[in-house]
Amino acid sequence: MVISKKNHLLVTGSHRSGTTFMGKLLANSNYFYIQEPFNRTKGIYGVNHWFPYPDEYYRSLVNNFFTLKAKAKRGVDSDPSIKKVLKNFIGSKLQWKLNFYKLKNQLIRILIKDPNAAFLSDYMFSNFNLDVIVMIRHPVSFYVSLKRLNWTFNFNELLCQKELCDKFYTEEDIELFKNIDSFEEMAGVLWYAIYKVLDQYNKKYNRYDNWIVLRHEDFSCDPSYYLRQLVNRLNFEITPSMNKFIEKNMFSGKVEARKDKVLDFKRNAGKLAWAFKDIVPSEIKNTIKKYTWEIAQNYYDETEW
Repeated sequence: MVISKKNHLLVTGSHRSGTTFMGKLLANSNYFYIQEPFNRTKGIYGVNHWFPYPDEYYRSLVNNFFTLKAKAKRGVDSDPSIKKVLKNFIGSKLQWKLNFYKLKNQLIRILIKDPNAAFLSDYMFSNFNLDVIVMIRHPVSFYVSLKRLNWTFNFNELLCQKELCDKFYTEEDIELFKNIDSFEEMAGVLWYAIYKVLDQYNKKYNRYDNWIVLRHEDFSCDPSYYLRQLVNRLNFEITPSMNKFIEKNMFSGKVEARKDKVLDFKRNAGKLAWAFKDIVPSEIKNTIKKYTWEIAQNYYDETEW
């Protein structure tokens, strides 16, 4: 097995799988944090899909990022007017981060937090000496998180990427992507679509110590243990600010998120991890399991539903 020699780090997985929490936690160590450079709306110029696959076009974009040629988009349509003006004048936060990375290229160790780079992770790992953490969240818990925010997904984002579909999805998968009838179907099929690809990557790289698969539920229930495992494999230091971040954000008494918060860290992570088992009706669980079990059984057993 290969142990990291202070490589850069990518934290990826599906959205709502704990990538933001893990990224912000590890940013308290000796990493320089860059958030979602491959985000379709606010990442670098040229990203035109959610979950882009590394065809020739996207390999070129990844190359541009690591060779310091990429430029960040200046804003998104939902930005308030004053924010748009400021971004047009001084650039986005991501652009400032990229400028700093370019200035300090040989001196800093970057941490890229980006669920949108999930399918790009294979190419990035193989070509840029990158450590990778793949976060996985239980399919039913993923559904609960999407439902709370009413987040849906347009499967045309995947269907229009020919190389992705040809390599990873069957004709039955393609038909499934085109015929979604309910929110729970959408969540289950989306989880399946993302982790069908990542599962193949995980199998391809499981002999490498710096390709790490981490279940959201495991880290939520025992963060100290799994943080030590990451330290041993990725060669970084646990800092007092990391311990403070965990204490502040993982041991609150409440489980429910505030309704207006996309990210609400200050909850009881251990109780939250498996809360879906008691709140999601059996028929919805069964629907989600129907679409995800082919892949989910590699990460969750029958008792965890």
